[in-house]
Amino acid sequence: MQRIIVSLVFTLLFIYPQGAWAAPHNEIYASLKSPGHENSFETVDKCGSGAAEEMRQEILAKLATGQTKDEIIASYVAKYGEGILAVPDKKGFDLTAWLVPPLALLMGTAVVYLFLTKWVRRHGGLRPVGGSKELMIDSFDEERLQEEIRKYL
Repeated sequence: MQRIIVSLVFTLLFIYPQGAWAAPHNEIYASLKSPGHENSFETVDKCGSGAAEEMRQEILAKLATGQTKDEIIASYVAKYGEGILAVPDKKGFDLTAWLVPPLALLMGTAVVYLFLTKWVRRHGGLRPVGGSKELMIDSFDEERLQEEIRKYL
């Protein structure tokens, strides 16, 4: 039984090595912006600058000493400020960055819905152009239509 468990663990590590070994530092790379690029959306994992490479090496060294993801991120926030975070915190004033877009989308949808229902009620729904319920065609089109009908009957 132990052989099966050991072989299963090794198989999973070789099939999906990134999930087992690379996840902690990849999560940290993706949650921090590259130093000097705080005003852009370029995170450490995607930036090719020397500062980003240096930061990746520092993160690996900190992980090797036993620091956790939260401790490493907190150390970079203390060093560079909140601007180093790729995603704003979900607390305090930064919470507005998470709440405003979905609320604006909901409110916009409600306004469009209310406008359309009011417009449909006021105008009586969809009607043919000209107010007539009959299909209006001129004599030339009437003759062409009759010819087409005779072809197929």
